[in-house]
Amino acid sequence: MTTETYSEKLRTAGYETDKVRARLENISGRVQDQLSTLLSVIGSDNFGSQYVKGNGSPGLTERLQGAVDGTSTMAESWANLSKGQYEAAVAADRNEEAARQAIEQV
Repeated sequence: MTTETYSEKLRTAGYETDKVRARLENISGRVQDQLSTLLSVIGSDNFGSQYVKGNGSPGLTERLQGAVDGTSTMAESWANLSKGQYEAAVAADRNEEAARQAIEQV
C-alpha cells in the first residue's frame, strides 16, 4: 500500500494556521486592554454601575470577559492545530526518508 503525503502543504497549512492564532491573540489582547476603560466609563453612574455588575445575573463585565476568554481559548486551539500540522509534516518527511533508505537497501 502506498500513501502519498504532501509535507510542504502541511507546513504551509501550519504556517497559515499559526497566523490565525496570532490574529486571535492580537484581537483578544486589544479587547482586554480596552475593557477596563470601557467599563469604567459605563459604570461611572448608578445605572451604568448596575448594568456593569449585573444585579444577580451576569453583567457586562462577566459577558465581555467571557468573550475575551473564549477568543483566547480559540487561539490556543489554533496553536495546537498549527503545531500538529507541522509535526505531521516532519513525520511524513521522516517516514519518506526511511522508506527511501529501505528501498535502496533492496
